[in-house]
Amino acid sequence: MPLLVAGPGVAAGSTPLEVVGNVDVAPTILSLAGVTPPKFMDGRSMLPLLLPSLTDPALAGPDAARAAAPWRTEFLNEYYSVGTYYNDHSSAWQDGKNTTAACGGAMPRGPAGAVKNCVESAGVGDGNCYFVDSTHSNSWRALRIIDGDAKRNWQYVEYDPAWLWQSTGPTGAGLQHYELYDIDADPYQMKNIYPAADDATKTELHGRIEAYYACGGTADTQSNCS
Repeated sequence: MPLLVAGPGVAAGSTPLEVVGNVDVAPTILSLAGVTPPKFMDGRSMLPLLLPSLTDPALAGPDAARAAAPWRTEFLNEYYSVGTYYNDHSSAWQDGKNTTAACGGAMPRGPAGAVKNCVESAGVGDGNCYFVDSTHSNSWRALRIIDGDAKRNWQYVEYDPAWLWQSTGPTGAGLQHYELYDIDADPYQMKNIYPAADDATKTELHGRIEAYYACGGTADTQSNCS
């Protein structure tokens, strides 16, 4: 989703295309205050993107190399399920135009529309309820890739309930489930192209998400981590 920023010196209507995230907010504020972000801090200052004409004093000296490094082309998102379970406590959002009716009726509680004895399955897709946050099937990590040079606008997702990284090979095989989407061709992520990907692509993606997960701070050996 877009990040909107307004402030003195930020060009109105400008649209930087670099990948940023919440971890970049704190380093940016420190830079604005003239403080060099500590090396253990994740993220990096967005000032070079927001105020390209400004020489940022917080990124000079020992942090000059980091400031001059190419901006990241990927970003890690991850979620570990806390077990907020089936959606009997939820309702569809209404916009004043009867969204529920437009969607074909009330939100279903399970495949049959109503479930008296809601039992969670340890498998994937074979239960008798619709769970919002199953600890069996909703713990995931995703690598959002926006790399113009490689012509990749991808979303890669691995599901790993216990987050133990117990893969059985370099492709990451052995985990619970995988998804890969070409956002340019499929912006709503409706067609999972992971099964059609070759082993070289699977190995690359698993290796990149594993490296990103392990890195932190300035991560001098991998500039994409910060």
